[in-house]
Amino acid sequence: MTLRTFALVFFSLTFFNSNAQSKEVTSYSYKKGEILDVMLLTMVSDSKEKFDTYKKTIYPVGYEYSYRPQNGFRISKLTLGTHLPSNLIFGKWENKQKREAFLANISKRVSDFHKQRRELFPYFDLTYYEMQKDVSFSINKKKYNVVNSF
Repeated sequence: MTLRTFALVFFSLTFFNSNAQSKEVTSYSYKKGEILDVMLLTMVSDSKEKFDTYKKTIYPVGYEYSYRPQNGFRISKLTLGTHLPSNLIFGKWENKQKREAFLANISKRVSDFHKQRRELFPYFDLTYYEMQKDVSFSINKKKYNVVNSF
């Protein structure tokens, strides 16, 4: 997957890094066969308690299936389009089989999975890609970053 293909996933957005502990440049690396999750989402304003519950019930199941969260970004400005998520989040999975096994089994393991997700994220858009070759890229939060989809 090329970076150009990757950019086609998104609406025209400007974003900046929301992780206060990160450096100016955030780097990502995916090996052939790994899965890149791209999530555009908005969390409810009273999300702390709901997100704590989500992390305690859903994350452990994701970890069992090889999920590893990656640094994300807060979206600062919509330049064109009709959807305005507040965050761009990346995730990583070992392979497509584990990613899809998680999707197939999460509702069996956490019966209120979909309810939790709907109550926490009024806007949630997920796309994932299997890496066809090793891919690495970096994002500099000090630069003006625009991504879009057509």
